[in-house]
Amino acid sequence: MESTQDSPAHSTNQNRSLPAKTAATLALVILLAGLAYVALTAMRRGKTPVNGQVRSSLPPPQLAYANSAPPSVPPTSTSVVPPQTPGAPHDESGASGIFFLRKRDIWLTNLDASDQKQITHSGSIEHYFWVPKSQTLVYDDSPPSDDKFILLKTINTLNLATQKVEIIHKSTIDAKCEDENCPDFFFALDVSPDGKIIFGEDFLGDPAESKREGVPKEGVSRVIFHPDTRLYESTTKLPANAPMSFLPDGSVAAWAEDGNIYTYSFETKTRTQWTHYPSRLGDYNQHHGNTTNLPTAFDFIGWSPDASRIFFTCGTSGYGHNMLNACEASLANSGIKKLSDDIEEVNPTAAFAMSPDRRYFYFQLEGRIVEKIDTATGESVQIVFNSLGVPLPSPSGKIMLFMSDPDPYSLWLMNADRSNRHRILTDAQNFQWRF
Repeated sequence: MESTQDSPAHSTNQNRSLPAKTAATLALVILLAGLAYVALTAMRRGKTPVNGQVRSSLPPPQLAYANSAPPSVPPTSTSVVPPQTPGAPHDESGASGIFFLRKRDIWLTNLDASDQKQITHSGSIEHYFWVPKSQTLVYDDSPPSDDKFILLKTINTLNLATQKVEIIHKSTIDAKCEDENCPDFFFALDVSPDGKIIFGEDFLGDPAESKREGVPKEGVSRVIFHPDTRLYESTTKLPANAPMSFLPDGSVAAWAEDGNIYTYSFETKTRTQWTHYPSRLGDYNQHHGNTTNLPTAFDFIGWSPDASRIFFTCGTSGYGHNMLNACEASLANSGIKKLSDDIEEVNPTAAFAMSPDRRYFYFQLEGRIVEKIDTATGESVQIVFNSLGVPLPSPSGKIMLFMSDPDPYSLWLMNADRSNRHRILTDAQNFQWRF
């Protein structure tokens, strides 16, 4: 067997490969020279070659930071913002779910409408409140009655952690109907952020029917149930049936009553009057049917961040003629400051929502126009949301819930800047955040 070194074929290929090796060596030299030239040029221009390519000098993408400010970008630079994902908020909401009513029962769902759970099964709930401190729902209910002329109303608590239901109060109310027309009952029920359950008016009912001791006799305006002490407290300093708003810690309540704004401190048990309009009740008793317009406070909106000023709806009210406005007042100044244009309303109604940090509030009187008012400057900006009422900011204020204008039962979610609007439910009512 001949060796490969002595093979004529190998000898011939070796001779033929010399020009190829020379060409490859020249190509390598040219390539290295080209790379050296690129590197030298890039260094002169202050740029760094990476993998043989020169990258652009644009700054890195500026991301959305939930808990810190984004890195600063020079004014002359052009920041690259990544596109938002359609149908998804670009920041944390501070909420873990959404409560809503469906066929007069409480439901809970995730922010993307997944994992919908029915919480109650009575089919007769109209009002409910979420107490994040104790992870408890407070709601009214109408259990079946053996007497068709007797209406039963209860106030219940439901701890979502333990699934324990407790009846805080039970009332029996005479509900006889004449000519199939039953009277409307207003059940005053409010719950403070720290869990105080405050009820009154028809909810008082017959004290003998209460399932709890300590419920006061007839004649008081409201009852306060303290969940920490399990005690009931009666008072005449709270309104009989006006809805109340609370400071975030639950220490103070505010409301509009008889044409003025009042607050009540639960710690000092003192009632404070913020505005001093002529009494609407007195005007009604003395001038019923007249067209005389009197300045009036209609609804309480909220406090400034330092709680030194209040915001409310105000205007003039007369027989079939009402002018409404967003207004501001303080105890230090007796004057009333208007923050929006007057809107004429036959029936004075307004929708409003305060941001979690109380730096601004949304205010709506008519149509789809919502005004976003800065509580520090009073500056108002009109925004078209195409929604029924004002949007409800999440606990962080980063995203919002709102009802669509064409469909009053469709619940939508969007970012605070109105981007990424998308429908999550088609049959929701009375919605609020779980946090």
